[in-house]
Amino acid sequence: MAGIDHGRPLPAATAAMPRTLPSDAAFAKPRGGARVLAFILQTFVMAVALALFFLFAGVAAVVLLHLLVAGRTLRRRSRNGPLFPNAADDASPAGLSVAQLKGLPWFEYSGRSASPPWPPPDCAVCLEGFEKAERCRALPSCGHVFHVACVDRWLAKSRGCPICRTLVGVA
Repeated sequence: MAGIDHGRPLPAATAAMPRTLPSDAAFAKPRGGARVLAFILQTFVMAVALALFFLFAGVAAVVLLHLLVAGRTLRRRSRNGPLFPNAADDASPAGLSVAQLKGLPWFEYSGRSASPPWPPPDCAVCLEGFEKAERCRALPSCGHVFHVACVDRWLAKSRGCPICRTLVGVA
């Protein structure tokens, strides 16, 4: 190899050209349209990455919210008693007995009266209209009127009026 003379000035043609090493070619910046294309590609990759991040963050937030609501509901129910109470464990039945149902007053429907509020045109349990000479029952606690068969089935399961939930008292 020939020795390099550091003391000698460079010719004018080589002095104007910047020195580039062969390893600098790998790190050369793109020129013109390639620079715009590189910017668009970087922007697209970042947009996809952000979209995936927000998608997973949204799914995680929905799952977390569901767990919080479900946990709070289960915790509240466990404080108030069992989740599925057994009716056989209850000392008093939920509805009225057959003897109590027979003790409730009933009447035969005779048609609409002159006063509009009583009796109503329909039974609130079966949603059918009252016919003449049908057996009806007016609950003593609230005065709501139903077909005897309809309200007896209801009261065998629940002690409350089907409309206003007032407890039905039996004399």
